[in-house]
Amino acid sequence: MNIAVILGNMGGPNSLNEVEAFLTNIFRDPAIIDIPAPAVFRHFLARKIAASRLEESKSIYQKLDGKTPLNELAEQQAQALTRLLGKSTEHRFTVYTAMRYWRPLLKDVWAEVRQKEYDKIIFVSMYPFYSTTTTGSFEAFFKHINHHPADGQFHFVDRYGDEALFVAAIAEQINDAFENSISKDRPKHLLFSAHSIPFKRIRKGDPYEQEVRRAVEKIKALLPPDVHTYLAFQSKVGPVKWLSPATDETIRGLAAQKVEELFVYPLGFVADNSETVYEIGMLYKELAEASSIRYFHRIEALNTHPRYMQLLEKLVLNKIGQYKEPLQKEDIYE
Repeated sequence: MNIAVILGNMGGPNSLNEVEAFLTNIFRDPAIIDIPAPAVFRHFLARKIAASRLEESKSIYQKLDGKTPLNELAEQQAQALTRLLGKSTEHRFTVYTAMRYWRPLLKDVWAEVRQKEYDKIIFVSMYPFYSTTTTGSFEAFFKHINHHPADGQFHFVDRYGDEALFVAAIAEQINDAFENSISKDRPKHLLFSAHSIPFKRIRKGDPYEQEVRRAVEKIKALLPPDVHTYLAFQSKVGPVKWLSPATDETIRGLAAQKVEELFVYPLGFVADNSETVYEIGMLYKELAEASSIRYFHRIEALNTHPRYMQLLEKLVLNKIGQYKEPLQKEDIYE
């Protein structure tokens, strides 16, 4: 069989000239700005919001060499998955990256895939935790084009934040970071920083917070017993109430408790982007140091971590009945 695998992510600008259009695409999405409004008004509002945030966003990307690191990392993930799948079965896989808000746009990738008439199409949301603001946007796209998993040819993969390989990959990253700790003989302080969403989404039944907290508990079980862990939420936009506590508030609170060394893990971000490299690695690092936290460590996102790549391979092969579990569950941790 010829099988197309589409890895769906948010995307980002490849130059400063693309920032405004990228922002406009974000705020035009009903999954992001969920107000009932005609398309014309929504587009006008999106342009207005994008214009108001343009200079601030440009200044962020200037610090990141004028572009997001996400797009290149997404392509590396696609290449790594292609190599794994090529060794797995006799089927032929072509792996695409598709972005919701910038090139290569999902609608364009979808048109290309449909033109080539693959036997199966497997779409993988690169958001491990379900939210109406992320994976829900992908679902809305496929609903709009009248394509859904029930047709037999198309398969949709999401909600894998509690998968053993996902948890093991993150735990391995964190434990590796601990090896470089300044205070090796003292308890470690680890902050999980996840992307926030408006609290009204949670009230309406969005399972995001519940899935994030479940993953944190599973990861903690694979860490040393003396690690102090905290969960906070970042990247709030606008005046409405979002999930709390906020990452910056938590950092200030830990500094007030005389924490001198802090590790921060970007939970839910599977590829580094402006929110991990700039917001955590620069903005929160400056805040921590200004608040008397002497040593601040940003742990990278999963990117092409071998266990995460193995998880993507498993998720794809499961959809065609080709995945074989390890002989023992413990094998995935070794």
